[in-house]
Amino acid sequence: MLIGAGIDGRKGMPGVFDGFDIDQPVISLSLKDVETFKSGAVWIRYKTVE
Repeated sequence: MLIGAGIDGRKGMPGVFDGFDIDQPVISLSLKDVETFKSGAVWIRYKTVE
């Protein structure tokens, strides 16, 4: 997941993880690595937990 500094509050724009059914089980993640950039962006890496 790459996060950049900015705000997007436009109406009708789907979120990154929109669309799962309400009965979909939660996908557990474990933090693998975090990298920051001079621009203020953050790259966060996760792995799924089996």
